[in-house]
Amino acid sequence: MTEPIGPRSVPAGPVVLGGARTAVIVPIVATDDDELASALQEAAGKRIDILEWRLDAYAPQLADDAHRAAILSALPGVRARLRGARQDGGDIALLVTCRSAEQGGMRDHDPSAALALVRSVITCRGADLVDIEALREGLDASEAIAEARGRGVRVIASHHDFAGTPGSEEMLAIIAALRGTGADVAKLAVMPQEPEDVIRLLRASTVAAGGSAGPLVAIAMGSLGAVTRLSGRSFGSCATFAALGRASAPGQIALEHVLAVLDAIERDR
Repeated sequence: MTEPIGPRSVPAGPVVLGGARTAVIVPIVATDDDELASALQEAAGKRIDILEWRLDAYAPQLADDAHRAAILSALPGVRARLRGARQDGGDIALLVTCRSAEQGGMRDHDPSAALALVRSVITCRGADLVDIEALREGLDASEAIAEARGRGVRVIASHHDFAGTPGSEEMLAIIAALRGTGADVAKLAVMPQEPEDVIRLLRASTVAAGGSAGPLVAIAMGSLGAVTRLSGRSFGSCATFAALGRASAPGQIALEHVLAVLDAIERDR
């Protein structure tokens, strides 16, 4: 991406989050090396800004220590496959995420073990961005976030509510708390039960995006929330998630459809 860096934008490797156009993130939920290699091959040559490697899906049979060792061993190869892999010949940025089971993840791990894994990726500068569930009860992510800043790794502080959609004030408070961790980007995803929930999320996103507090990703999941994945930029959200094969969350839309809609909506940006 070539957007100029402004007061509310954050450069992350080859990508600028919060630029003029929506950043497109594609998750990979591979369970083993063969699936990982296949997904990386499929991603090559596509218009993808960021590839999200979902660490919680990978090697589910391994205990925490072996799981971390396997990921750190595979990481250099993943990064190498993303260099020059974008359709225009540029690099695809790498985001690593170890999602908890309670927030939609595929591995029932201890929060401290997940944070230790992400911190290992930060320490070796193995990714351009990392996702941290920074508001989990009993979890202090401050040292990991500070280390990421020192090593030039961007942090997305995330919170996912699969039970429903909080009230407007509560969503604004969650976003403020995510930003208060010192992370570079705040991400809030909710599960709407009726159209008004989607409208409330978009209102909260619009309010939270004001000022210079930094980039925001705000998503309503499921079929009701599809509009937030396609036109979120108009309401302050800097990125969207698109599926290339297996989706990682309810309501993710196929990459080709997302790109077609974004091209129509953002053609003058």
